Amino acid sequence: MNKTTEQLLTELNTMQTNHIKVLNERIEVLTHTIEIDKITIQTQEKTIKLYLDTVKNLTETEKEIILTLIIKAIEDIGLGEIEYLKPLQTIKNKLK
Repeated sequence: MNKTTEQLLTELNTMQTNHIKVLNERIEVLTHTIEIDKITIQTQEKTIKLYLDTVKNLTETEKEIILTLIIKAIEDIGLGEIEYLKPLQTIKNKLK
């Protein structure tokens, strides 16, 4: 039995409505993700500021120890090849 044009259009409309619902759900998830990312960035900025304030009061030896520990932690979690590790190594070498 062939479907009528009206039946086909009704099915198409239902499919489009369902697709729109899915897209709206994705938008909602992405919106929440963006909000979480904003909070994460704010937290990281506060952490960096706190770290910088603390570092200002450290001796060169204390700075070297901290950098050594950070580098070791990065390597231990398998991120030793990441590009941002190189600047940390450079800073550590300058402290020596």
